[in-house]
Amino acid sequence: IRLSALMPSVLAGGGGLLVILFSAVIMSIPAELHEAATIDGATERQYRRMVLRPLLMPTVMLALMLTIIGTIQSWETMFVLFKTGGPLGAVNTPVYDVFTTGFMYSRPHMAAAKGLVLLVVIAIVVWIQRRVEAWSGAER
Repeated sequence: IRLSALMPSVLAGGGGLLVILFSAVIMSIPAELHEAATIDGATERQYRRMVLRPLLMPTVMLALMLTIIGTIQSWETMFVLFKTGGPLGAVNTPVYDVFTTGFMYSRPHMAAAKGLVLLVVIAIVVWIQRRVEAWSGAER
């Protein structure tokens, strides 16, 4: 996936959702946690590392997954704006490629195979996310 294909997904629909998610999580953190950490002698850096990071990590991972999957699946914007995939195919996304293969080039078997590969890639990304959550101690 090219970096230029990441921006339409974030700007078109994902940015506001991420702001709402992070606002809700930050507002749900009780002030007593900061006060308790200060009383226990934690510096501001230790508070951020030991208290805030574990509380924010599930939301960070969710935001990362939503952005990655949204980027992989965004094809409507590409289809409307760039019927040929932009200059030298710079804005092609995997789902747009599946769409063009199946419907524009009339190769449904190849599109189904590409869709299955895309499913495997998304499953691997989710598995990696779960491993990072387990490693960081931010499991649900």
